Amino acid sequence: MMKKKLIIFAAILIVIVLVISAVFHQRRDFSVNAASEYLMEHSLEKSHNRCAWHIICAMNAGGQPVPLLRACDYKWYFRDFLDTQFYEVPSENYIPEKGDIVVFPKVKNHPYGHIAMWTGKQWVSDFKQKNIIVAKEYNKHDCAFFRPILIKPQMSKILFLDIDGVLNTERQHDCCVEAEVGYVDNFGYAFDPVAVANLKKIVEATRADIVISSSWKFWGLSTMQKLWASRGLPGKVIDITPNTESDELLLSVDLSFMELPAGKGSEIKEWLSTNGQDVTHYAILDDVPDMLPEQQSHFVQTEPRVGISEDDTNEVISILTD
Repeated sequence: MMKKKLIIFAAILIVIVLVISAVFHQRRDFSVNAASEYLMEHSLEKSHNRCAWHIICAMNAGGQPVPLLRACDYKWYFRDFLDTQFYEVPSENYIPEKGDIVVFPKVKNHPYGHIAMWTGKQWVSDFKQKNIIVAKEYNKHDCAFFRPILIKPQMSKILFLDIDGVLNTERQHDCCVEAEVGYVDNFGYAFDPVAVANLKKIVEATRADIVISSSWKFWGLSTMQKLWASRGLPGKVIDITPNTESDELLLSVDLSFMELPAGKGSEIKEWLSTNGQDVTHYAILDDVPDMLPEQQSHFVQTEPRVGISEDDTNEVISILTD
């Protein structure tokens, strides 16, 4: 009888642990503004060795529950947890964005490391820091930066961005092959530098956020954001468009008698109907004209060999600023 009770108790305990784990690792809307405001209101003038507690409270205030800390090295604890809610940003050429978290590993005299959040003006932990480095034992080259994966972005201007024929051009591919330059990462060759520079001009002139409408979206939002961070690409990727055409439909279509529907146009329309309440302007950059009639005034078609040209850049800026 006692053995049976222990088995039942163990089973109940396992269920409770699984439920708690699911709650803490569930993707939720995260407000960087709410998290930053909490830190600014509750931070002190000097450290009280409670940096992790303040960051946890800030993340909870922002809508993302975080499990209580064990006594451990913060860097590895948060790397394990943040991997599902945040993505790691390379430290090379790093520029902080509001809501970013920096984690330092344990060092001499600091057995648990240090953690802080960028509020848009400064790094804050349990106190308002004057610098990212709060103790001489810490080394900026040993820290890790994390950026939140925003589910419900705060936006007003959106650029729906294709990749192949827009950033990933035939010209760049030919140059890499001719120069015998290999892949830069798992995604292949580097993007066309001229097209990337033009994308930067668009983002800087309009402050538009990016939604990936390319087939590359099938890698997932988190992977696209990591790609943007690892390659240092301009702009912020906040989402990907949905896939509205089922595999069954595509396989059943007789291409000799029937034209496919405007796939990307339909996906963009669905994204706007679901997320576009706060969108005031939007533009579409793609090398294939499969857009809906009502989207034509928002659409700029690139030439796949060169991608985003100077004329394309000016036209997109005009669409997003008029």
